[in-house]
Amino acid sequence: MPEDYCACLQRHRSAYTCGSLLKEVYVMSVNRKGPDSLEWGYITTHEGGPMVTLGYDPASGAFSYRAREDEYLGYQLIAIRSIDPDHLEWCTDAHKAPQRFRRVESAEVMLNSALFEGRYAQEGDTGLVHFHRDGSVEGLSGIDRFTVLTDFTEGLDDRDIVFLYSGEYDWSTDAFHYRSEGNELLLFPMDTTANEYVYRMGELKYRLRRLAE
Repeated sequence: MPEDYCACLQRHRSAYTCGSLLKEVYVMSVNRKGPDSLEWGYITTHEGGPMVTLGYDPASGAFSYRAREDEYLGYQLIAIRSIDPDHLEWCTDAHKAPQRFRRVESAEVMLNSALFEGRYAQEGDTGLVHFHRDGSVEGLSGIDRFTVLTDFTEGLDDRDIVFLYSGEYDWSTDAFHYRSEGNELLLFPMDTTANEYVYRMGELKYRLRRLAE
């Protein structure tokens, strides 16, 4: 995933705030394919991109691919170069600086750990709430899963949203606006209205105070 995006998530605890850093590639896939080739592809926050084979170029020390004149991939040049086992540089224009990417276990784990993972004390409740990086949550009555929204489309482009649910989430009942203020996590239910993709913000339902690990 983009290095600056990952760092932004950890700094601001907001997928909405950091979304502007996602020029296009949200998650990149790089897999070995033979002794001197890689299979490369990516997804955006909304859809998938192409899959292409990159060959090693000894002159540049990178794996690269140049599209044919009649071939549209979104890029005329794709080049990636390893920096260390956990970072690589990605370039689609020989005249621009490359973008740095970080190896992650998965996009979901990166988001969950940066935005929510940890133990919290709930206001007015003696029990603890525990968000886990695998998307599970303990300590919220009737809720055992959470999913962070990253696809800010269809008019839902003005706030951070997380789904809190059990089983499968439902837009009409399980959407919450989340906001971090210092060491507090605030969660507001979002109620559906008669207009599609228009929500009415509910009153604050959960005020959670993050506890030191």
